[in-house]
Amino acid sequence: MTKGRSEQELIREFGQAVVWIGLILVSTVLFRAYRKWVNHSKVFAIERVEIEGNELLSDERIRSMTRLQNGLSIWSIDLETAEKAIESVGYIDEVVVKRKLPDVVQVQIKEKKPIALLRHQNNLYCIDPEGQVLPSEPGKMYDLPVISGDFRGDVQMGQKVGGQWVPKGLNILKSIRYDRPNLFLDISEMILENEQGILIRLCQYGIPVYIGEDMTWWKLRCFDAILRELTQKGELRMTKYIDLRYRSQIYVGRRS
Repeated sequence: MTKGRSEQELIREFGQAVVWIGLILVSTVLFRAYRKWVNHSKVFAIERVEIEGNELLSDERIRSMTRLQNGLSIWSIDLETAEKAIESVGYIDEVVVKRKLPDVVQVQIKEKKPIALLRHQNNLYCIDPEGQVLPSEPGKMYDLPVISGDFRGDVQMGQKVGGQWVPKGLNILKSIRYDRPNLFLDISEMILENEQGILIRLCQYGIPVYIGEDMTWWKLRCFDAILRELTQKGELRMTKYIDLRYRSQIYVGRRS
């Protein structure tokens, strides 16, 4: 009896093993057929590439760099490779490439934005808050401060501007734009100098504001408060200069 039961159990186990092997083989065949269908089916062929956020980088260049062409299978795209290709341009802050089934690819781009215009050899170049030179949009008028003065090296697209004064000047502009955005709009020009430090000229009447080498929190607040007071009292026209170089002391020169 025991021997008979053992043989029945072996036959049953063998039968179960055959069934499982058969299921695995069928699943493998079906999976391969499914993958082949997915990769070659017209249902998943790219019909549209949606590109958002790009102003400097053209749609055509994005398609060329990523090889996103209509008719390709949406599954043949390597999303990470496409993102890295766009990021390699240099003036891209963030990029996301994703599939929108069944036939759309979305490219979302965040480009770096200029904080100022750098004057070099009678030309103006857009630079971002880190000093990187950005391409400019043809025909666009930029309402940004102009930086001129002491900096080193050539100005090359995608590269950072050299010298110690440019980072200092940009840090001042970043502080003003973040903490006092209305004051940022009042700045016409920033001049980088070795002897006087950093000089700002206001849009109104070209009033010079002597900053020194940095913009501390008290300088920024006092600068904003004084400018408001002079404007409210109608005395801005008679202001010759504002000097913030000395700690805890602010000097306002008046025209005679």
